[in-house]
Amino acid sequence: MKSLVAVVVLALALHSVASQSEYLQEVINSYLKYIPKVEEACRALTGVDPVEADRLLNPGVLSVDEPFKNYLTCLFRGLDLLNDDGSINFGKFTVFMAKENPGLAEFIIKACGSSEVGEDVNERLWNFTNCVFQVL
Repeated sequence: MKSLVAVVVLALALHSVASQSEYLQEVINSYLKYIPKVEEACRALTGVDPVEADRLLNPGVLSVDEPFKNYLTCLFRGLDLLNDDGSINFGKFTVFMAKENPGLAEFIIKACGSSEVGEDVNERLWNFTNCVFQVL
């Protein structure tokens, strides 16, 4: 009986993880139409490994390599989501997110706004993005 309960709990946990990752992918896919030119320019500018860049958008995996972090920062800059000091402009972030998912930005900011910490803009954006991927 304990084995059956363990299997059911494991199955529910895996389903929950799969559902979260499916939702994350849906959210990512809903914004892909806004980034082709920015994304292409950032790949060329940063020299990011194309495999690592692709993994950001499918399935939402963040590399810890510096070129990848530069690429992530380039995307935020290219989408005009950063203030001059490199912090996230949450007002613009909210407007951008509302294009496809009204209300989602508020949830993300509440859950992850405080995770925008680090020694430089790359680290702050990586920490923020990682949090977003964890909560979605």
